[in-house]
Amino acid sequence: MRLFNLCIFALSGFAVASFCSATPSADTGNIAFRGAIVEKGCDMQTVPHTLVISCAQNTKKPIQRIDLNTIVTAPQSVSVFEKVQMRYLNQQHSMAIIAVAYN
Repeated sequence: MRLFNLCIFALSGFAVASFCSATPSADTGNIAFRGAIVEKGCDMQTVPHTLVISCAQNTKKPIQRIDLNTIVTAPQSVSVFEKVQMRYLNQQHSMAIIAVAYN
């Protein structure tokens, strides 16, 4: 049995529809992973008006502090990250999402 799915691609503000072929997938529920995690993730915490980031780099774990007011107005580039930005979820500025893009 052959399956066809409708795929929509956004190009310069226009949506283009085309047919894409798809093959039925096996429902085994198994995912294979090969490799190793070579660095631990970064630790992040917020203290009043500051984001504190600590990332392991070789044998050191430098601490970086970012003023939350600056990442609200414009995304910031921090040494180990490509971009750090924050968006408030309410008008009271009591809830926010901090998005971190790693290099």
